Formats: sequence, C-alpha cells, structure tokens
Amino acid sequence: AGASGNFSTDFALQDGENKIYATAEDNAGNISEQSDTLKVILDKEPPSLEITEPREGMTLYGNKQRQVAIKGVTESNARVTINDRVVVVENSGNFTFVTSLAEGENQFTIRSSDPAGNITESVLNLVFYL
Repeated sequence: AGASGNFSTDFALQDGENKIYATAEDNAGNISEQSDTLKVILDKEPPSLEITEPREGMTLYGNKQRQVAIKGVTESNARVTINDRVVVVENSGNFTFVTSLAEGENQFTIRSSDPAGNITESVLNLVFYL
C-alpha cells in the first residue's frame, strides 16, 4: 500500500465463481482481519437457447392459426427478448411469447443474454395466409 493506504493488484480470474478478499500486514508483521469477501463470477459462455415451438419455416393458415405461441428454453437467469420485446423467463428457463401474425412472412429475432452480457441469438421465420 502507498502512503495514503491505497493499493491495487492484478490477478487472473478462473471460470466460474471467484472469491476475493484482502488482509493488510504492517512493518511489524501484524496482520489485519480479513476484509469482506466479494464474489465475482467469470462467465465467457453464451447462454443456451432452444426454440421448441413452432418449428422454423412453418406455414400457418386462417384466423384460428393467426395467434401463435413462441416457446423455448434458455438459462434460468437469462434475459430473453423477441423482436426487442422482453419475455418472462421462468426459473426453469422456459419462456412463452404469444403474438399475432401478419399476412405473409413473419420473422422473429429471439435473443438470450446472461448476466455477464454473453448473447445467443436465433431467428424464427413463419409464414401466415388467411
């Protein structure tokens, strides 16, 4: 530590959970109590993302099929958006987004992002005719 008591250090984080704390030692060899422990999670992996319904390229017909439920699964702590609309993710990682289709081609961009900022993206194309 410098004269002001400030200090810094560099160290490599391991994948997963890392616990960081500090102690201080004076010139006489007295060691302080341990500081509060900080938990830092290093996550370099993008979240899983699977669209379970409907299937890619599906064609739907008539007013009864205009409304569609896009269902999928991701990591439980992920944030999901479909065409920039936030979707609720259950503790199990399952999500459902209900929307009405426009006539013709409909494209949905499904994005899952984890707390570390890693992103997985998938595109779902559906076709609808009245």
